[in-house]
Amino acid sequence: QLTPAGCDLLNACTAEPALAYGSVVARAARPTWRSFLRSFGDPYAQLVYPLYAFLYRLAARHEKRWIPEAVGSQRARLIELWGDLPSPRDNDGISPTNSQIWGELVHATNADHLDVVGHYGVSESEAQAGDWLPSHTGFGPGEFERLWSDVAAYLIAQARPGAPARETEVGTVRTEQDMPNENDA
Repeated sequence: QLTPAGCDLLNACTAEPALAYGSVVARAARPTWRSFLRSFGDPYAQLVYPLYAFLYRLAARHEKRWIPEAVGSQRARLIELWGDLPSPRDNDGISPTNSQIWGELVHATNADHLDVVGHYGVSESEAQAGDWLPSHTGFGPGEFERLWSDVAAYLIAQARPGAPARETEVGTVRTEQDMPNENDA
């Protein structure tokens, strides 16, 4: 059900104005030969980096016409956090960056798909954790803490009694903007 029509149906059924929608957006480093050579100190990364490069290139091949760009306050927030807007080819190694935007932009980070849930690789003696998708994006404990602090602050703000209603670009603004008609194919 990930077709544009299926997503439009889901969005129409779930775009409840009384609910707050927020998103965390990630974009990973584009695979390069230099990053691949950095993997030679770690046998696991040496084996898995080509998989990351393949997945990144696969996610970058989506048709731009099916994934709209950020709108309104989302665009302003991306420029505030990144200094620019993501390109249509930007992704987190799994999902196109522009497809991750939904509702209010809570946080934007340079990370791969697994970094944001804690699989970014820590080599401290007390916390050995592997980087399941070695993108060499530079995401680490500080970025992880900032990301989830922003998510917690967003949730707390939404839970406050009498919290002001927020204007969000949820629903048709994000899903039907410049979308081709399926009959045009």
